[in-house]
Amino acid sequence: MNKKSLKKALFNVILKRRPELYLNRRKTFYPFLGISHAGLSEKKIENRRRQYSENEIAREWRDKRSVTFIKTFINPVIGILIAFAFLSPLMNMLSAKPPDYI
Repeated sequence: MNKKSLKKALFNVILKRRPELYLNRRKTFYPFLGISHAGLSEKKIENRRRQYSENEIAREWRDKRSVTFIKTFINPVIGILIAFAFLSPLMNMLSAKPPDYI
């Protein structure tokens, strides 16, 4: 368990057992978390940015629309339906009676 998750777990345990401590958070939780009521100092901000990196949202790579469209047909049931769609006219031609006028 890393230091951050340990602090979070301990915070939750303390909060459940002694909720009155949360009301006096300037004396209890702010020092526990390593912050003050005024916020973080510039030095602590730089240290945390180096430790945890920037606060950025990671963007996922998105497939192109054509690739997504083709991926929808990669399914065994869809494959069977497409095969039947091509075989049905062929079977109708093979099983049809010859016309009477010949």
